Amino acid sequence: MKIHTSIANGILSNQHNAKTPLLTLNTLTAAALVLPGLLPAITHAAEDDSVDFQYSHYQEGKRDLGGNTVSQLNPIEVEGLHGSGKFSLTDRIKFAFNYTQDTWQCR
Repeated sequence: MKIHTSIANGILSNQHNAKTPLLTLNTLTAAALVLPGLLPAITHAAEDDSVDFQYSHYQEGKRDLGGNTVSQLNPIEVEGLHGSGKFSLTDRIKFAFNYTQDTWQCR
């Protein structure tokens, strides 16, 4: 094991020159990075992660009340937006959001 040998040589060495503290620090840093969990893990999307977006539009036609009656009301127009998502940030932390907007108007 090169790391353990380097640590032992750097720390237990009786040689004291200007490069020894820097070498020792670099060796200890390299050894610490090898420890499990200190290097960033490659993350993959979990099976239950999802994103959803939906847009809908509805427009009412002219109102036919039958006979000679004329409606004084304008047709209704509706637009709807819906967005949602679920993401796993870690194996224990999940983030979810939901957004809905409905717009109704009579022209």
